[in-house]
Amino acid sequence: MISIFSLDVYAVQAATAKMAPVLARLAYCSEAYWGYDDSYMEKFKAHYNLTEEFINKNPVFIMEENDRIIGFWGLHQADAGWELEYFYIAAEHIGRGFGGQLWHSLIDKCKENRIDYFEFVTSPQAVGFYEKMGAVTIGQVKSLISKERIIPKLRYTFESSIIPVRDGMEATVK
Repeated sequence: MISIFSLDVYAVQAATAKMAPVLARLAYCSEAYWGYDDSYMEKFKAHYNLTEEFINKNPVFIMEENDRIIGFWGLHQADAGWELEYFYIAAEHIGRGFGGQLWHSLIDKCKENRIDYFEFVTSPQAVGFYEKMGAVTIGQVKSLISKERIIPKLRYTFESSIIPVRDGMEATVK
């Protein structure tokens, strides 16, 4: 894990377990930004509550500005591969460019750890952002929060580097 690196004036660093309540609240408020009703948000809180255990077992990174957490992401390795479980920006910072910066920290960390791809589900409102970042919609799934609700499933794949070798052939290096 990395300790700290800078993105402009923002610092990205590994989360600690004691940050779990703050990050869970940030995720809740970020999701509520999209106007979901109280019933939906209570189900969200039950299903997507970030825990100390998750932070201890998985890569979770925060982005800070002046010692204030303004976003975070968390990956975990499932049976089928890596999944982006959390990617949230504080509601008051949505639409101000922080998401792109946080996304780049995620991509850098994945490259550093030789992760070829990851998949994730998201709210329909966020699909445009993720597609702009290079993710591709690969299907739809039933929401854990409401079985009647169908949500997009996306994948981000890291491109392989093509390097020329003798006799005009190419080799793929990951």
